[in-house]
Amino acid sequence: MIYEFQLEPLKYQAFGMDSLKIVQLEKKLTEEEIVKRISAALNETFSDEEMNVLYEFVQTSAFTKILISGESNKAINSKFKDIDQEIGEMSKEFSEPIEKPTRITKPIPVNKENGFYLTTNYSPSIEDKDIELEENPSVTFKDVLEAKKGV
Repeated sequence: MIYEFQLEPLKYQAFGMDSLKIVQLEKKLTEEEIVKRISAALNETFSDEEMNVLYEFVQTSAFTKILISGESNKAINSKFKDIDQEIGEMSKEFSEPIEKPTRITKPIPVNKENGFYLTTNYSPSIEDKDIELEENPSVTFKDVLEAKKGV
């Protein structure tokens, strides 16, 4: 199911050879193939005796409470409600700027390499045209691997 959630959105974005790769990956993810791979991994990890202990554990109500029903997670989460609440309240506080900007800053035209520069003399009272930038950019577009819109 994990792979299904990863592959499904890709189906709508992929084209050409990537579409074929997705089809090939889905063919590798049959239930039989998944069981075979998981069994091989478990056999590499656990001895026969340990596998028997695991099998016996899977048959118990403790296994159900820990891994299936989520009962233990619910109990644990209930013990952290106060912390979750405080973090939630703090997150609300930080979701909006403490002070609204008093002016809109516009890009400063310079004859330098494209990038992001540290300022050497910035203060809120200085005019944009008088801001001095360091000689070299701190971050260039070559340094950025990916950019995504934040929520």
